[in-house]
Amino acid sequence: MVTVDRGRFLERRIRIVLLLFMAGLVVSGLTAFPLEWELRTAARLLGAGDGAGVATLTGGFGRSGRGVES
Repeated sequence: MVTVDRGRFLERRIRIVLLLFMAGLVVSGLTAFPLEWELRTAARLLGAGDGAGVATLTGGFGRSGRGVES
């Protein structure tokens, strides 16, 4: 009797973990689509190209944005 209850509890926990994992995959997939816009916005906010901001970081955003666009 105790083994059956423990099995049901374990099965329920596994289902919850899998549902959370699947929800995380869906959310990460949705955020992957506007990548070009996000990179352009981040570069603009950090001042890419005008000498403001951290040069390495803004240069990285600029290169990544050009790579995504092409």
